[in-house]
Amino acid sequence: MSVAAIVKDVPRLSLDEMKEVARALREAVEDIEDLPDVLAVPRSAVLSPGAQAVVYVDAGGGHYEPRKIKTGRTGDDLVEVLEGLDAGEKVVTTGSLLIDAETQISQSGN
Repeated sequence: MSVAAIVKDVPRLSLDEMKEVARALREAVEDIEDLPDVLAVPRSAVLSPGAQAVVYVDAGGGHYEPRKIKTGRTGDDLVEVLEGLDAGEKVVTTGSLLIDAETQISQSGN
């Protein structure tokens, strides 16, 4: 997408103003490219009962284990994971509350 396509709906921009918009966009892209890679999971995967965040990790065979994680930055859709999870592990993103409730029931029955 060109800069002209982005600013086409802005009325009456002078050439100097368009150049300023283009410069600002280039700087924004450079800032994004400089960000480090991070481990992140969907917000829907993170449960926060009390002070400690938890995700449910696929342990195989239809079993899931709760994993305490340390979180970092939170965006609209993703949560940065600082500790407690490794890249490539599969986490539950839908239905974690149901799994958590079943876990709580089974622990209280023992």
